[in-house]
Amino acid sequence: GSVLDIFLQQDVVLPAASQTQISAEGADAQLAKRLDVPKGTALLKLVGQLYSYDEKVLDYSLSYFIPGHFKFPVTRRVKRGLP
Repeated sequence: GSVLDIFLQQDVVLPAASQTQISAEGADAQLAKRLDVPKGTALLKLVGQLYSYDEKVLDYSLSYFIPGHFKFPVTRRVKRGLP
């Protein structure tokens, strides 16, 4: 399971939200070798943080994906009351 699964099974800390920054990054030599792609290949980099209701970071994740192998749906919310 995931870290989120562990939190959901416990009553101590409740996750409230997750934010993920998505960017493109060229694979350096080490990452290219691990992913078996040529150096410089464009990768999707996802940096995520899972927050509790009191806005404490519960989990941090860093992932790289090769474009064309995954589809990521993105849901955007509008916050009311912003100036």
